[in-house]
Amino acid sequence: MRIASKASFSRKLMASTALVGALTIGIIGGATTAQADEMMSAQERASLEASLEQQRLAALAQPSNMQIQFERAMTAKKLGYTDEAIRVLSMMVDQQPGLARAELELAALYYQSGDYEKAKPHFEAAAASPKASVELKERIAVYLESIDNKLRRSLTTGTLVVGVGFQTNANGGSDDFANTANISEVAEADDFNLFASLGVNHNRKVGESDRTVWENSGNLYGSLQLDVDELNLMYAEVSSGLKFGLANDNPMSLNIKPYVKLGYLFLEDTTYLTSPSAGAVMNMQLGDNMVLGVGYDFTLEMYNNSDTRTRAEDRDGDDHMLTVSLGIAATQQDVLSFQLDAGKKSADRDEWSFDSLGLSARYSHSFAEAIVPGTLAGTLSLGASYYMSEYDAADQNLTAVGLGTIVREDDRFVVDAGAVLPLSDTMGISVGASYTMQDSNVSLYEYDNLRVLAGVAFAL
Repeated sequence: MRIASKASFSRKLMASTALVGALTIGIIGGATTAQADEMMSAQERASLEASLEQQRLAALAQPSNMQIQFERAMTAKKLGYTDEAIRVLSMMVDQQPGLARAELELAALYYQSGDYEKAKPHFEAAAASPKASVELKERIAVYLESIDNKLRRSLTTGTLVVGVGFQTNANGGSDDFANTANISEVAEADDFNLFASLGVNHNRKVGESDRTVWENSGNLYGSLQLDVDELNLMYAEVSSGLKFGLANDNPMSLNIKPYVKLGYLFLEDTTYLTSPSAGAVMNMQLGDNMVLGVGYDFTLEMYNNSDTRTRAEDRDGDDHMLTVSLGIAATQQDVLSFQLDAGKKSADRDEWSFDSLGLSARYSHSFAEAIVPGTLAGTLSLGASYYMSEYDAADQNLTAVGLGTIVREDDRFVVDAGAVLPLSDTMGISVGASYTMQDSNVSLYEYDNLRVLAGVAFAL
C-alpha cells in the first residue's frame, strides 16, 4: 500500500486576536455597543486623514480641550495610528484624572499592543469610575484576569479534540494500477476513522524582564481506521525553544527563536518514521497590522523497514526547509496569512531526493475571543496551498515493473476549511473539510482525496 509520508511540517504564523476596539463599551451615559473595525475605502480614509489634520491643529490651539483631544485620539485609532492615539490619551489622563472613557480606550490600546503591564492600571481606573456600569465592570474583570495570566511567570494551556472523520481516498491510492510483485495494493479506498488530537503549550519567562521566554509544545494525534487497518497511526511531536525579544520599546515586536523538535510516527503496528529537527524562526512586526516571519528548519528523517510496505525500506534523508511568512490583520477579527516554503531533501538514494516549493494562503476569522487562558475561542479558517516537488532520479523499482524511467515531478493542490464553535467557555464543536489533488508525471502518484471531520473540542 502506497502511503504519502509527511517529510516536513510547515511552521504557521500564529496571529492572535486582540481586544475589539476599546471594549467599545460607552462608559459615559451607560450605553453599550460592540463594533469591529472595518476595512475602509480610499475615500473614507482620505476623509478621516483630513479630519485628523484639522483635529491636530485644533488640539494645538486648545491643548486643554479634552473633547478635541479625545476626538483626535479616536480618529488616529481608526486610521491605525496606534502610537499617536496612545500618546494623546496618555496626556489626557495625566492632565485630568477621572476621564473614564479615555482610561478605557488607553487600556484597550495597550492590551491590543501586548503591553499588559501598562494596560492594567488603566483598566482598574476605568472600572473604579462611578459611571461604570455593573456589566462594564464584569467585562473589565475578565480582561484583568487575562492580564494576570499573561503576566504570570509560567502558563500552560491545551486543547483536546475527539471525533470521527471520513476520507474518499484514505490511503492516497490510484486506480491506474493493479497489484504487482514489487508494488503493494494502490487502488484507492474510502474509509471512516475515529481520531483524537491533543495539543499542549507551556511558556515560562526567563529572568525578570519580558525579553526571554522559554516556549514548549507537545502534540499527539491518533487515528483508528474502521476498514483500512494499515493506516492506524499515532503521531507525536515535542518542541522546545527560547524566544529572545530584540526590540527596545516592545521587545517581542522583533524576536528570534532557536528550537529543537522531535517527531515520531507509529504506523499500523511498528515505528515508521523518527524525525529529530533543529531550526530557528525570526518574527518582525511591520507597523500595527503586519508580521513578517523568516525561518529555517533542518530535519533528519529516519524511516524503518516494514514487512507490509516493501517500498518503505530503511532509508535516511536530510531535509532543509526555508520559510517566509507574512501575517496581515485586516481587522481586529480578520487575519490573512501567506507563506512560502522552499525545501531540499538529500536522501541516501537519489530517487528519494528532491527539491520542493510550497505556497499557501489562509484567512482566519475570530468571532468569539478566548480572553482568559483555558477557554475556547470561536474561529473560522479557510486555506489554499500549492506544493511542487522535483526528484533527482528515476525510481528503479518502478522501472522494474514497466512504469518507465521518468524522473518524478509532482504538483499538489489543497483547499481546506475549518471552524470551532464554542458551546461554553471550555467546550465546543470542531468541524473541517479538505480536498487534495495531486498531479504527477508518474501515474502511480496521481490521486485526489476529500476529507471531512467533526468532533468535540475541549479547552484545557
